[in-house]
Amino acid sequence: MNMTLKEVPPLLHKHLVSSAKTNGRSLNKEILFILQEQVFPKETSRKALLERIRQRRVKLGIQIAQKEIEKMIDEG
Repeated sequence: MNMTLKEVPPLLHKHLVSSAKTNGRSLNKEILFILQEQVFPKETSRKALLERIRQRRVKLGIQIAQKEIEKMIDEG
């Protein structure tokens, strides 16, 4: 099926292009990936979620205590 997006705000377009480049995907594939993640979110285990957060913290250089992250997860 083909679909066309119209009237995409410039800032959103810029962000999508940047995200696609970062993730090594075409703009079309990036938009499909984002839509699919939102429509069909993956349920994840607490352990897997904590590991993804840990990896992202390391990548971004963010210092947040593990206990604080677990508290935030518990609070939703």
